[in-house]
Amino acid sequence: MIVTEIEDCGSGKRKVYLDGQPAFVLYRGELSGCHIEKDQELPEAVYREIIDEILWKRIRMRCLYLLKSMDRTEYQLRTKLKQNFYPEELIDRVILWLENLHYLDDVRYAESYIRTHGESLSTLQLKQKLTQRGVPRDVIQEALENQEGPDEEELIRKWVKKKKTDPSDCTPAEKQKLYAFLMRKGFSSSGVRKVLQSGSEMQDEYS
Repeated sequence: MIVTEIEDCGSGKRKVYLDGQPAFVLYRGELSGCHIEKDQELPEAVYREIIDEILWKRIRMRCLYLLKSMDRTEYQLRTKLKQNFYPEELIDRVILWLENLHYLDDVRYAESYIRTHGESLSTLQLKQKLTQRGVPRDVIQEALENQEGPDEEELIRKWVKKKKTDPSDCTPAEKQKLYAFLMRKGFSSSGVRKVLQSGSEMQDEYS
């Protein structure tokens, strides 16, 4: 392996390129201690020392710091570590380490998100939000089943009440507009129709 470039990253950090590819980031003192110089060969033994000792300790501490403030999905954590220029092999290793310690658990994350937002978001919206956070579909489904998911009709009634609209007094055009609004929220057409057609049951909400 040849050190083809050493790039200043600021804050005393240097990004090291091996054979033309970004490999890792070290502090200036570590760079000097490992005798890394541009256009020089990096011995395999030195490379392994950097990965298995210096960076392995650092990536674990970084993950614990990131997870201390908030739960994260595997995808979110991987993204953050890649932004910090950690090698892929170390990212894979630390993810496994965290999972074995139960510090990283996508099912737990999804269940917690559903508990927190299940009273304001439809099942479809919950799925979309969790997908955006990198939670796999099968994990989302498992979490929804574990949490039983939100009561769709109750959520629809809450949204109708927020709109301060009584379906029993709506004109056809107003009801169609309300229907479209609720569909955009991710509710099923059958659930929306059932609530909008039960005007007599909704009247108590406005009495």
